[in-house]
Amino acid sequence: MVVGVLLACTPFVAFDLWLGGRVERETRAEVALIAKRAINLIDARLGRATAKLESLVADGVTSCSPAHVEALLAATFATSPVKEFSILGLDGQTSCTDSGLAVGPRRVVGRPYKTDRRDTFVEIVYFADLKRNMVRIRRVLDNGDAIAALLAPDIVFPTDATSPAGALHARIHGADGTLIADINSAEVGQTPVQDLFTATAESGNFGVRATIMRTRAQALAANEDAHTNGLIFSSAAASVIFGITMLLMQRRRQAPHEKLAAALAAGEFVPYYQPIVDITTGRLVGAEVLARWRRPDGSLGMPGTFIPLMEENRLINELNRSLMRQACADLAGPYGRCPNIRVSFNLTAEQFEDEATVVEVRSIFYGSPIKLSQIVLELTERQEPRSFKKTRQVIAALQVLGCKVALDDVGTGHSGLSAILKLGVDIIKIDKMFVDSMDDDRNSAAIIATLVELARKLGMDTVAEGVEHFDQVVELRRRGIRAAQGFVFAPALPASAYVQLIDALDPPEQVDASRLLPAVA
Repeated sequence: MVVGVLLACTPFVAFDLWLGGRVERETRAEVALIAKRAINLIDARLGRATAKLESLVADGVTSCSPAHVEALLAATFATSPVKEFSILGLDGQTSCTDSGLAVGPRRVVGRPYKTDRRDTFVEIVYFADLKRNMVRIRRVLDNGDAIAALLAPDIVFPTDATSPAGALHARIHGADGTLIADINSAEVGQTPVQDLFTATAESGNFGVRATIMRTRAQALAANEDAHTNGLIFSSAAASVIFGITMLLMQRRRQAPHEKLAAALAAGEFVPYYQPIVDITTGRLVGAEVLARWRRPDGSLGMPGTFIPLMEENRLINELNRSLMRQACADLAGPYGRCPNIRVSFNLTAEQFEDEATVVEVRSIFYGSPIKLSQIVLELTERQEPRSFKKTRQVIAALQVLGCKVALDDVGTGHSGLSAILKLGVDIIKIDKMFVDSMDDDRNSAAIIATLVELARKLGMDTVAEGVEHFDQVVELRRRGIRAAQGFVFAPALPASAYVQLIDALDPPEQVDASRLLPAVA
């Protein structure tokens, strides 16, 4: 009995040691990778802001004259993610901003960092009215004044830092250690050093440091299934446990992208539908398709756990095609009798540059009850097209089919308003970031007003995303926005629930059975 128990325990102990080492190695590598990506993102965004400052200086924008203030405002709209361009006086105080309005108390905290660009500094500015720090790039002019670009910390580094294995925690510091942004770090404040995985990366151009943290408990929780399986198998006979454990270890060695490819082939990724509502009439406009991972154990994986890996491993395009095919089957009945509601799909920038996308969309929906005029294809502004010319050609071809094309996440990506004009889209989707701050941030309010006016002049529709409160619905409607989506209306729904919603709002016509009987002579 003793020997049997020892033999049964031995594979479990070995499995547990192996799993612990594997979790530690992979977590350290993952945290280091995300820190490096964070710095690359910060370099790119601060680099765009710095280049725009040089462009403004070259154009002679150096004063608070009305023409120069207008040029500053145009630069803000065209340069994401800059929140404000301003002119500073000799004393370092703000003389004027792109909005032309007075500003609250501001002061530089910490020591400015001198970049390798001519007379250009990165500094941290404390806003007394907002009670937070923001990043400012200051370019000194020949007369001693300066022109500056302001970036919010949640723009410099995204607050939804996630990875396939779970949530992360981060701190962003300036070159002298001044804190710029603190993202969930309080949650790891009491964690012992030996149970905390930390990686720091630093920008050589701007002196900004990103420190990413993850706890051992989080890493182990992400591998909870492995622990459960180990306990189950360790209670059996030693020889059987050893064989099953080896098989499980082999399965656990499978690369994450291989698991995703297998799950995609098995049809485990399913569409969920988030309703879009006309906030002026209360009618259903349609829905945006969002991916969910329905695992064999019944658990449901959210997009943040698999979309980044699928994008890195070129699986995302096949996922999008799969979602379109499934939606075609899910919605054939209700969409066939409700020709005015639409369904939106997110496509990658790569798909919008490939003429094969036009053929694929036509082949999936041609001949189905869902008309091509009910299809909306969304291009996120966070992904920069490699060729605007090619993208415009594909968009035009999709529009010839009858599809609508929307630009998603407007105002948060690479191109600002220029993409709307260059790409010729039909719909612009206002990002949740601006919806959340439109009452508190005059820049967000100005951006929304500009987008609404631009859409009106160009004959485009506008959709507000991430609406969570009824007060936001009232305010959006007041500002001239007709459609919105978000939790205030409904979360993303499985196909059965979404079809029930359509039927409740527009029930199928009841057929009188007596009309089907032959007439009596």
